Amino acid sequence: GGYAPPPPLGASTYVQGPPPDRLPSEHSMLRSGGNGKPAESRANIWELVLVPWFFLVLVLACFLQAGTYGYYLTLVAIPVILLALNLSFLQYQYKHKKNAEVVLGLLCLVAIVISLSVGTYSVSKSLTEYHRLSQGASYFNVLPSEAGASKLDATTLSFTNATLVDTSRTFGYTDTRTQKKSTFCVAPVSDGDVYRRRVQFWAAGLDCCEAHSNFNCLSPSSIGSHGALVLPADMQQLEGFKRAVLGAESAYDLTAGDNYLLVQWHEDPVGYRNGLFSGTMLLFGIFAGVYLIISMMVGCAARSALFPKEDPDYIVDPRQPSPTASLPASGPPPGGAVGGGGGGGG
Repeated sequence: GGYAPPPPLGASTYVQGPPPDRLPSEHSMLRSGGNGKPAESRANIWELVLVPWFFLVLVLACFLQAGTYGYYLTLVAIPVILLALNLSFLQYQYKHKKNAEVVLGLLCLVAIVISLSVGTYSVSKSLTEYHRLSQGASYFNVLPSEAGASKLDATTLSFTNATLVDTSRTFGYTDTRTQKKSTFCVAPVSDGDVYRRRVQFWAAGLDCCEAHSNFNCLSPSSIGSHGALVLPADMQQLEGFKRAVLGAESAYDLTAGDNYLLVQWHEDPVGYRNGLFSGTMLLFGIFAGVYLIISMMVGCAARSALFPKEDPDYIVDPRQPSPTASLPASGPPPGGAVGGGGGGGG
């Protein structure tokens, strides 16, 4: 073999390895190992995309079930268990310097926190009320003269077509002893018989009337309708509503039934109840689909940062010798002849 002379002084040379301005930071979480050795990792692109999304769907599904059936202890157990497991996973992987797994854990943590926020909002706004309405009975073609005691288990009522809210006998009681000074409004549910004095059902609301007029506790869509939602038991027992009923009795010569019910007038109480569940399902479905798209983008970006494409100007192959040893020292080889072709002689 012959000897290739070194390049002329000042000529450029190719050295395999990362340029100085592209060296990964020693403090970066996305650093791909040190000493020329790639970081050991089992996380792939599908894990970075689908595992966080799976946790998000799992949390939403648990909140849907827990809110629908009233398993409120589960709503506390889910975040505690998942967050504890995720933080333990993060601590273990960070301690062993497995950066890809640390990033995977962070993505899962973000997905869990976001899903907890969406799930908590949905439970408080829709599923709690859906559970309450689903636990009670639904009655149809109810006469306003029927005894309220026979409907104590009801949560939705559909009255006969002749039933209406007699807003001409509105009474509003304002509790001036409280700081908020809320007005408790009631009006009798009637079949139009002005001579009927005994009232079994009262349309009720907060801050939606004046002392004896302007009963605005009916939504525009419920005007002319015949359905109602029974107010929760804690609202039925509010002192303000009891005083409002007593005031209406005195002002209009009425008599409240022994077990009268306070109701919120509604166009379609059963449809409203079912809509609370279907609306939550739709929200969760749309949110999960959008998050899957976001997770794909974030997962691809994280994968590219953790494991750059095999660029010969960037990747250091640990099987190759050190760049500083890629060229022999200047000068002829010891004890050897220069050149490869035939020789000189003398």
